[in-house]
Amino acid sequence: MILFGNFLEIAALGLLCFAVAAAAVHLRTRREAWAVSATRGMHAAALLVTLVAALLLVALMRRDFRLEYVAGYTSTTLPMIYTVTAFWAGQAGSLLLWLWLLLGFSSLAVWMYGRKYRPVIPHFILFT
Repeated sequence: MILFGNFLEIAALGLLCFAVAAAAVHLRTRREAWAVSATRGMHAAALLVTLVAALLLVALMRRDFRLEYVAGYTSTTLPMIYTVTAFWAGQAGSLLLWLWLLLGFSSLAVWMYGRKYRPVIPHFILFT
């Protein structure tokens, strides 16, 4: 599970880099296919970050002490509510939470307003 989470994080970073590059190429060439690719890349990255956050939450709830983060911020005597809130107790967890929130809201905004504000979406992806 640890390696899978690391793989998902790296894949999400790659997808975000691709989405930014595709948005920049679209703004340069005005080819619609690049804008669609940027949008899909951002949605896919949001999905992968959601999976990473879910994996960390499951590891915290199972008290999987093989993960350094879980071992560092929880214990067997900690009540479950505090174990769950240990998700954002450390720097890595809080940064993951912020990334998940920002990508989630950005992906939701692109999904909700993508058709109405189609010319603006590549700019939005490029600067979020």
